[in-house]
Amino acid sequence: MKTRLSLGFLIVAAGVVLYLALVPRSAEHDAVPEVPAPAPAPADGAADAPAGPDARFNALRAAYAELENDRRDLSRQIGSLQVRLWGRELPAEKAHEIQQDMMTAQHLVKDPPMLGAFRDVAGIERERQRVRASITRLREIEEQLPPDPFSEPAFPQEDR
Repeated sequence: MKTRLSLGFLIVAAGVVLYLALVPRSAEHDAVPEVPAPAPAPADGAADAPAGPDARFNALRAAYAELENDRRDLSRQIGSLQVRLWGRELPAEKAHEIQQDMMTAQHLVKDPPMLGAFRDVAGIERERQRVRASITRLREIEEQLPPDPFSEPAFPQEDR
C-alpha cells in the first residue's frame, strides 16, 4: 500500500514536471494584466445610485436583511395566534377563513425564497409586501378573537 501510494505520487509529479517543461510560455502569459482605474464619481449627486455589481449585490443584501426581519415577525405572529387559538371552538366559516390565512402565512415562512432567487430589489420588496400583508391579516384576526374566559394570567400576583 505504501509503495503504491508513493509510486503514484511519483508518477503524478513527473507528469507535472514534464508538462511544465514542454508547454511553451509566452510573454503575454507572464505579463500582469492592467486593471482599469475606477471612473470618477459624478459631481451632480448621482453617486448614490448603484454603479457596479458589488453595489447592486450590497443593495440586494440590505433589502433581503429587512425581508428576513419581517419573516421573523411573521413567524412570531403565527406562534402568538396559535397560542390564542389553542383549544377554542369557532364557527366553521370563521375557522376555515383563519385556517386559510394561517396556511398562507406559514407558506411564506416555511420555505422562503433565498437571496439568489431575486433579480432585483423590486422583487424583494414585492415579497416583503406579501409578508407584511400577512402579518397585518393575522393581527386583525387576533384582535377580533374574543377574550378566553378560562385563561389565567401567566404570572399570578401574590399578596405579600
